[in-house]
Amino acid sequence: MREGKNPIRDQRLENKESNHVIIVPFFISNKEEYFSGTLDILKLCLKSLRLNSSYDSQIHLVANGYRSIAIEKELLELHHQSIIDQLSIIAKPIGKVNAILSVLRNVRSSFVTITDADVLFLPQWDKEVLNVFKNFKKAAAVSPVPIFRTHNRLTSNIWADYLFSNKLSFSDVEDPEAMTQYAKSIGWPWLDKKYKTKYMTLTAINGEKAVVGNGHFCVTYNTSIFKALPYENADFILGGNSENKYLDEPAVLCDGYRLATLSNNAYHMGNKPEPWMSDLLNSFLPLEKEDFTILNHKFRPRKLTYKIKIKLFKNVLSRFKLLDVFYRTKGLSKNDIEFIK
Repeated sequence: MREGKNPIRDQRLENKESNHVIIVPFFISNKEEYFSGTLDILKLCLKSLRLNSSYDSQIHLVANGYRSIAIEKELLELHHQSIIDQLSIIAKPIGKVNAILSVLRNVRSSFVTITDADVLFLPQWDKEVLNVFKNFKKAAAVSPVPIFRTHNRLTSNIWADYLFSNKLSFSDVEDPEAMTQYAKSIGWPWLDKKYKTKYMTLTAINGEKAVVGNGHFCVTYNTSIFKALPYENADFILGGNSENKYLDEPAVLCDGYRLATLSNNAYHMGNKPEPWMSDLLNSFLPLEKEDFTILNHKFRPRKLTYKIKIKLFKNVLSRFKLLDVFYRTKGLSKNDIEFIK
């Protein structure tokens, strides 16, 4: 029998929605050697987010995989220490993208960063990303890490818009060794010099630049592009076409630009902790938090524009052997073209 009146009935919710939410998917393993260092890597990632972010953003960790009381206990401790704001634990494996979608479909903030759990963030990474959104009205997905040869993937809407403009061109890489570091972190023993000399850049009206294209291991999105998300969930635990379909294509389906910061603002750590990671993190001082600037540009799906700029335009350049001509007009030498495609 109920006695008395529930004291929280009819109380209004406080609006605590942040302008920026960070979603970190984490896979709980069943003790395979490959995953043995991932919890330590996750802690470095989360601590770098707290320490090196300019804005007081909400961090939502979504854990998925195999039940592990020991690991879940450590994740709860991270929540108790306020290293993360929200923790979701999904008991059965539903895959990386579906774990992200379980949070993403309910996000109401203007911007959301989706990052792998093995990224070490550098000071003011989020401020550098937001500056790209400020400088480019059509920026829809911006990574804090420029990666070699990303200019050629889901970026032809930028090419079409700047086909005859010198604001789209190839520039010297600002931090070539950071690209080498990224290559090593994904299992490449080295990165040839030819792959880290040039990247395609876009210049804003104020003279600021951004790199054309990005990967999807760490990206900040204007959340309005997710109106173009598929209704159904992904079919793969990891890989397949899932990340392309759910994390890459929504931007260009809305005729938004996929860009990256000119400078390197994070490191991809991989799955094994190394001394340099802790040493680097310990060298940083906490940042004084700033107000997150609200940007009002909203995207909507534009299917016809997508077909013309992403499908048809790129096909025309390739079919009529105009790609080399395009690259030459954007500043590449004949020798450069061979490795930049």
